[in-house]
Amino acid sequence: MIARLSFILAIAFALSLLPEMGVGLALQARRHSNRAIHSSRSAHKRKRCEGVECWLEEFGFSKAIDVNSDHSHKHGNSHQDQDQYQYSQQDQYGGPDGPSNNDKKIYLQMHNKARAEHGAPPLEWDDRLAAAAQSWADGCVFEHSTGQLGDFGENLSAGGGNFGAEAAVQLWLDEIADHQSYGGDDGLLDHLTQVLWKGSRRMGCASRSGCTGIFGNQPTTLHVCEYDPPGNVIGQARQNVNL
Repeated sequence: MIARLSFILAIAFALSLLPEMGVGLALQARRHSNRAIHSSRSAHKRKRCEGVECWLEEFGFSKAIDVNSDHSHKHGNSHQDQDQYQYSQQDQYGGPDGPSNNDKKIYLQMHNKARAEHGAPPLEWDDRLAAAAQSWADGCVFEHSTGQLGDFGENLSAGGGNFGAEAAVQLWLDEIADHQSYGGDDGLLDHLTQVLWKGSRRMGCASRSGCTGIFGNQPTTLHVCEYDPPGNVIGQARQNVNL
């Protein structure tokens, strides 16, 4: 019992240093269409964690945090007309804040470079999506908007230290290792599959620095990217993602 307690304390101490090291967390919500909801769950099972990995996840410090599909908002359709899109709350977005031109370039180029490598068409930058992302990032809450911004795909990442746009997107791209470990065509939906989703045509991202409450009281930068049409629709990965 004493040895186990010592191990827990050692892990907790190590995790307290993560923000100072610039280590980021990522959050991504899965979505599903109105069919095959129950049968699709088996496609997302990963290998059971063991040892330190389980302890880290138990304390909420896993590198990437996936929101279970039961907790993300559901699509009311299968997005057959993906070129037509609307912003139900677009009038409330805007303001002087927003990503710098350099950050826009980084967000877009990193996405499109990865998409080109995996046979997906390039995304276009959308200022309205960026404004929606900014409105959510300004809240400094490391949780999904769950449809409050519109029916968009959404990736979040947060990190302490020098955690800029490049580090935020790279955190999602690094998930390629997860797919390689499980044979590539495994049905896993995560940040990377949203980045590569062929059906998504537009994107907009934003960030807010100086957030607290994500890594305790450590100043943190939160990055938010919105995608339209949304990706990660359960049952549609095979035709939308090439890994």
